[in-house]
Amino acid sequence: QAVSRYGQTVGDADNTLPLRMAVDPDESFGALVKRVQGRLLDAGEHQDVSIARIAQALKLPRDTGRLPLAEVLFNFNPAVADTPWDGVAVTHGDLPKRHMNWDIEFHFTEHEGRLDFLFHYNPDLFDAATIERWSAYLGGILRQGAARPEQAIGDFVLMDETERRLVLEGWNDTDAPLDRRQSLVELVGATMREHPFRTAVSGSGISVDYAGLDAASRALALALGRRGIG
Repeated sequence: QAVSRYGQTVGDADNTLPLRMAVDPDESFGALVKRVQGRLLDAGEHQDVSIARIAQALKLPRDTGRLPLAEVLFNFNPAVADTPWDGVAVTHGDLPKRHMNWDIEFHFTEHEGRLDFLFHYNPDLFDAATIERWSAYLGGILRQGAARPEQAIGDFVLMDETERRLVLEGWNDTDAPLDRRQSLVELVGATMREHPFRTAVSGSGISVDYAGLDAASRALALALGRRGIG
């Protein structure tokens, strides 16, 4: 916080800067990085305005289960040399988190010539497998962007061949035996008996399960019968 009265403060006294970026798939990785950097520098000009003050000024509706303005935190920690204190050994380490303020946090740290990244996430929203998969995607994006900054974002490859085959072929392997002697009415009736509360029809904001579809079709048949139709 660039506030003069806090000039003698020691500790974590930073502000969260909310950013919103639209990503054009035709934009190059290098151009996107420069654009994000420019937006961050612009936001830094107003770092004395806290995210709480922004939310209050905008009069945003509050939700006890969500944070206003942003739900994902990005944090970058530049490399810091050990402070030479006589007779005192100094090492840097990560503190374990017991509580989450954000849905997911990305922490990047420069360390011994490399860039380490650490995820913190809300286990009520995400599982470990999802975070591990996203971690692999992020690593792939950074490697591709560093190797070819002129490459368009939309041309980046996220999945390896194994995962791509699983998504496109494995999860779409829906072959099932079908008795072609059954009529559509019989197939719908069988599904209704096995899964009466499964969605049968949806559209225009309306959803009807198989039990409701069966009741509606029977009512229609009775109405037509009373009029001598069918």
